[in-house]
Amino acid sequence: MSKPSILRTDVSPRRALTPLAPKLPASLPAVPARRLAASTAALLKVLPAVSRALQIGGDDGGALAEAYRRSHPGCDWRHVPDGRALPDGLGNLDLIVLCEGWQRTDDPHALLVSLATLGGPNCQLFVEMENQARLARVQQWIEGDLTEPDAGALTQRHLHHASPASLTKLLLDSGWLPALAATTPVADPDARVLAAALMLAESTGTPAATAQRTLCTERFVMQAVRAFASEAPSIDPMPGSARFTVVVPTNRDNQLRLNVEQSPGLREVGARIVARRGAADPAAALAGALPEVDADWVLLCHQDIYFPAGFGHRLQAVLAGIAPADRSRTLIGFAGIGVDTERGVYENAGFVIDRGHRFDHPASKMAVSIDELAILVARDSVHRVDPQMGWHLWATELCLAAVCTHKVFPQIVRLPLFHNSVNDYRLPESFHASARRLTAKYPDFGPIHTLCGVLPNVPPAPAQATAVISADGRGAELPAADDAIAFALQADDPNQALQLIVAGVHRHYRLPEATNRLLYYPGMDRRVEQLARRLDDEHPLPAPNAGAPRGQLLIATELYTLGGHTRVLADVAAELDRPTIVLTDLFRALEQDAAPLVALKALFPHADVRVLPPGSHWEKCQALRRLAAELNPRDIVHFGHHQDPIPFVATLHADAPNQLFIHHGDHNPGLGCTLPRLRHVDLSDGVREICAAHLQTPVATLPMHVDDRGPKSFAAPSSGTASVVTSGHADKFARGGPLALQQIVLTALRTLGGRHIHIGPLPDDWRTEIRAALAAAGIDPARFVTVGWVPSLWDRLKSLDDAALCIGSAPLGGGRAAVEAQGCGYPVLYYADPAEHALSTNHPMYAERALAWATTDELAARLRDGVDRHAAHSAAARALYESAFAREPFRRALRALIPA
Repeated sequence: MSKPSILRTDVSPRRALTPLAPKLPASLPAVPARRLAASTAALLKVLPAVSRALQIGGDDGGALAEAYRRSHPGCDWRHVPDGRALPDGLGNLDLIVLCEGWQRTDDPHALLVSLATLGGPNCQLFVEMENQARLARVQQWIEGDLTEPDAGALTQRHLHHASPASLTKLLLDSGWLPALAATTPVADPDARVLAAALMLAESTGTPAATAQRTLCTERFVMQAVRAFASEAPSIDPMPGSARFTVVVPTNRDNQLRLNVEQSPGLREVGARIVARRGAADPAAALAGALPEVDADWVLLCHQDIYFPAGFGHRLQAVLAGIAPADRSRTLIGFAGIGVDTERGVYENAGFVIDRGHRFDHPASKMAVSIDELAILVARDSVHRVDPQMGWHLWATELCLAAVCTHKVFPQIVRLPLFHNSVNDYRLPESFHASARRLTAKYPDFGPIHTLCGVLPNVPPAPAQATAVISADGRGAELPAADDAIAFALQADDPNQALQLIVAGVHRHYRLPEATNRLLYYPGMDRRVEQLARRLDDEHPLPAPNAGAPRGQLLIATELYTLGGHTRVLADVAAELDRPTIVLTDLFRALEQDAAPLVALKALFPHADVRVLPPGSHWEKCQALRRLAAELNPRDIVHFGHHQDPIPFVATLHADAPNQLFIHHGDHNPGLGCTLPRLRHVDLSDGVREICAAHLQTPVATLPMHVDDRGPKSFAAPSSGTASVVTSGHADKFARGGPLALQQIVLTALRTLGGRHIHIGPLPDDWRTEIRAALAAAGIDPARFVTVGWVPSLWDRLKSLDDAALCIGSAPLGGGRAAVEAQGCGYPVLYYADPAEHALSTNHPMYAERALAWATTDELAARLRDGVDRHAAHSAAARALYESAFAREPFRRALRALIPA
């Protein structure tokens, strides 16, 4: 069986019957329409800037190459008509583009494998193909005529019917990890045929939204990377003898046949597949299959899971490492939520390609929620599926039972698999019934974090996270969420509208296509304005206190004892005269456990820290509105989380003459950026320039500030003894691929003779992999040293006698860490993302652009230069801190925003 998953949005247009015309990037000169087709334009929009590219297939006239070179004239672009004969001399490519005709070879799989050897360290693969599952093809099937429309075209030999799903499987089996990058809609679909096809889809159990999204896509582009390339699967010593049996509850034989039964990752180890048809729930399916299980382990999975080549060998290696005594208590998942014990936060864990989305996160040894797409337990497991949970959240219940009853944490491993679901991203009422059972069963557990949201805060009718990106590349619309919000408002349910805003943003803002690229949700901000007006109408403001507005009201969602978000608010509050700080507690964390509030108040000794009382989102808006009227503040300062609409709905029309929006979450899109009456404030000049250009409004800067703890006295470093430092949580680094932390460490220790010191939490398996890679490269693994969280990064950097250089986190930069390192006098070698729309290349945060790097080769060169000219680089770093990030620049900027 299969359940809805919200691991991914798709990137198709809002409504397929009214397709959006593709727009070229602003930097791309006009190209005659006869030379540049719509599909070529869509592909150009997503191609990165590179130096060496290879195009296979596509137009013989060179339209794509010509258009690309107009924007990137220095690119060495090679073009061959198909993959049957590649020219000599190819290698170290930055980009490989596969266009129509690339698959004209005896073995497309072998071609894809060979292309991996031609790529440089940052190589990306893009595949643009005709969607052969679109409406016109379905009409051909209905009419019984499968003649190719272009009789002169060569037929495909191993990819006869290209669709996103079939190409995803081929790429995965070839070692590439794909994600849907762009689509081109059908220009003029036949409405009558479409209506009939949707009825046919309904008869097969395929949701209409899913069918329409597929049928009305003319062409699509896949982007792929090789994150598992450095992790060759271990070969089991017993080939053909699987350690696990696969159990599949089934109600759609076609899905079973095309996915689980076709999986090379199961065939490669000879895994047996036991299908259970007509099971009432997963518990019944598992119990009924156990007599047929002939292995020590049971892999219970959806019928729409495809296990690509290499999966079986990797899983065999995992199971071989589990001691027999631990087998019965072991519970393994493949995607879900884990606990970061050092930071005390929940985080995504595991790997899956979910439809077009690549969900890629570290493994976790402390899982609290597992997605039901697949779990693994022992044949004699102590873990029992609760039949009362039905088909939803039963794996999360297994996790909670494991923790609360069996006193053991499940784990989430990171292995390649594909969730080939046809679900339309909506959660049925049966899901909410399961959610109610789960929260009732574990009332003392607190908020239960899952990939489908935080329970019990699951909206009654959550919106899919489908996004349509604005022409400027910085904003995103969430049309499905917007439609659901409109319906909620028409149904006179403003609280549900608020929940849907939260759900829509929460499920989108950290997806790969959003992180480090997008900043705004204009459509969601307009809904926030609509709700603010409704609050005005339903609950008119009480008369304000007598006298002129006075004091400051600082509004946040949550605060933490650690983290840059809280530090910024603390820096601001410390300069004000007894401000009031209000937490909306959107996720009910303090409602469930108020103990952390004592420690939080200690961080703000001269502030009045309050928490909105428990209630619905709409009731919280009303309470905050009354409080703002009671306090009558002169200044309202917004520090809310990306997905929190409560502060804006409650205070947008307050009488405060000065409202500031502190845009601190500048790696992800969030609410509030486009609201009127709010003065937009960024924490760095780099993001301020972007916001000022796109919002077309004056934007102020409040520079990040860290108390001066004095510069470090460096001895003149040498390349033979100098050490380097990285810092930050694993979320800011990549685990695989050319920018992996492993590659950064290898580069540093190959270039310099000292240590590589990482400050901040790092999962055990990351440390193990990095040290293994060092040993394989002939480098002493002891030269890689890890340090957990420290009270002051500055103090720790100052205490490291041998460290001379700091390497910024990649691919996401850490602003506050850079400020502390440069204040201490460390030259910071920072990652400059070459992608056109990337946000992480925030040059004004760093002293010298000469220390920016985009590849590990460039990093090695910057390390050598950093040592050779260390004194000059160190002086520049300290000078930037004193001029931009010290106390006085911060105070001047703050007083300009909030006068004394």
